Amino acid sequence: MADKPYEVGPIFSQGEGKSLGVRVTKGCNWNRCIFCPAYKGTDFEVRPLDDVLKDVDVAADYEGDRFESAFLQDADPLIAGTQHLLAVMDRVKQRFPSITRFLSYGRSHTLQRLGQDELAELAAAGYYKVARGVESGYDPLLRYIHKGATARIHIAAGQKVKEAGIVLSDCVMPGLGGDLELEVGKPTWLYHVRETARVINEVNPDILRLRTLIPVPGTILGERYRAGLFNRLSDPEIVREIRLLFESLDGITSNIDCNIVFNVLPELNGQMPEDKEKLLAGIDKYLAMSEEEQGAFRIGVVLSNRGGNIPPFFRLEQFKGTRKEKSLRIMRKLQRQGIKPEDYLMQVLT
Repeated sequence: MADKPYEVGPIFSQGEGKSLGVRVTKGCNWNRCIFCPAYKGTDFEVRPLDDVLKDVDVAADYEGDRFESAFLQDADPLIAGTQHLLAVMDRVKQRFPSITRFLSYGRSHTLQRLGQDELAELAAAGYYKVARGVESGYDPLLRYIHKGATARIHIAAGQKVKEAGIVLSDCVMPGLGGDLELEVGKPTWLYHVRETARVINEVNPDILRLRTLIPVPGTILGERYRAGLFNRLSDPEIVREIRLLFESLDGITSNIDCNIVFNVLPELNGQMPEDKEKLLAGIDKYLAMSEEEQGAFRIGVVLSNRGGNIPPFFRLEQFKGTRKEKSLRIMRKLQRQGIKPEDYLMQVLT
């Protein structure tokens, strides 16, 4: 970030923007996922330890002891090695006595290669949470998106993290399979759901985040979408996919987090297993709406949270009165212009 006298990466995990950013690595050591726009044009580097430690000192003088947690950056700082991270964490705690918790992103491939003793040592030093992109548990789809991991690796890595007492936040991606059929006679969307549920059930992450696929321009998948080589599922199809995922989750105690505006239903937040029926009821309420209302709801949620003239909202129960009227008006205008609402939204969201 240009306004800091020390180096900070461009991306924080959701909800961690108020943490101290400590840039241990630059970019992503994998950086081949065909849906991901992050770190393109950034050469991966494990930053020299002395450079990171100097940044911590500068940050302490500039910021003061005002943070409670530190976010280790960029995409997979665990790749720098356990002793490298421990040295960074030790300096942070010396210079920022109020910081007791550390977290980062992490790739399954890196996590499963760490020894259980290494994870335990990191946890004892204050490393308390890792967020990883699982995306799917369906191996043919993981190969298609060049994820660099398999369901087996996702499970092994997740179980290691949990055993170490580190909070595990897993992200999966509804709609990722589109209308592909990567194996003959097997609709990809269906096996994406089934195998993803199997991985989540075996791992039982502390947090399960859903982030609906957006084919971002400039990514390989985005260009396939625009060339007609990848077809995105409709919003109702994606919601049915989420419903099947929730139905298939069994024996887990994860906190479900859909709270981001580009999800079709950002209100689907709750604790498993006690909120499962509530989540399914919310989905059924959406599916019972007319196609026009479904489209208007999504348009209204997105535009109202992006500074439009619709009062901000994201829950179905708020879709009434002025919010509903204005959303339907925009929807009908798009229809008269021959513009598909989902095409319009893809432009707005990207």
